[in-house]
Amino acid sequence: LMSKAVVNDIVDIPRMRIALDRNKNIIAKILTRKEIDQLPTQDISSKRFVESLSARFAAKEALAKSLGRSVFGIGFHNIEILKPEGSSKPEISLLEGPTSRNMKFHLSISHSDSSAIATVIAESQE
Repeated sequence: LMSKAVVNDIVDIPRMRIALDRNKNIIAKILTRKEIDQLPTQDISSKRFVESLSARFAAKEALAKSLGRSVFGIGFHNIEILKPEGSSKPEISLLEGPTSRNMKFHLSISHSDSSAIATVIAESQE
């Protein structure tokens, strides 16, 4: 495997809270149904929920950047972050498009009280 890119993205958690309080529909715009089902909590008023949403937003941004694209151009629902059964480590994947067949992505996400960060390593399978 040949490494293509290592990309970080950071999201301000308080700003995500403001956006979420303003419009609850952003959850369904950012996350797929499977992602929502796997969140550590469904309580959108909780700090844990907004941390998780922020981290997944950052991860999707980082994957898009690793391809030199915009997350809006790729589509939030075309990037999915799921934890395989029995695993605590989330995996990120590009669901469709020509790039999805020959790329593998590795993800690390973390957060503090104020920021969520994601690092994506994109590897070419060719």
